[in-house]
Amino acid sequence: MAGELARRTSCRVARVIVLDSGVLIAYLNPADAHHERVVSFLVEHADEQFSVATLTLSECLVHPVRSDQLPIALESLRMLELDVEDMRERDAIPMARLREETRLKMPDAVVLHTAMAFAGSVATTDRALSVAAGRVGVAAQLLV
Repeated sequence: MAGELARRTSCRVARVIVLDSGVLIAYLNPADAHHERVVSFLVEHADEQFSVATLTLSECLVHPVRSDQLPIALESLRMLELDVEDMRERDAIPMARLREETRLKMPDAVVLHTAMAFAGSVATTDRALSVAAGRVGVAAQLLV
């Protein structure tokens, strides 16, 4: 318990990296074109805190549900020790404004909003999200 608490405390001072669904999908699928780059990135940044929005997590679980691989996918994701961030009513207006400002699709606007809310950065396989993040002052790592 003490070791777990110490680890959690150290994670709170680590930089937050918000992952988009493309990163999680590539991580879960060894045949994905971005799999090797994503895994390398996750290993290189293992001492940092990975975060995802609930919507993002749901997006990456569609294929595992469809292919009856959900338990395997959940176990793989558990190894990343993701912080899963819930959306709240107070997030609705800032996300709508961000989506309008950036012209991103809502799932990408949610990723960007999450990064902004936690003063984090974004890891993505989506060039449009990477560019939009830069335009609003959020660091982004494009993993392609």
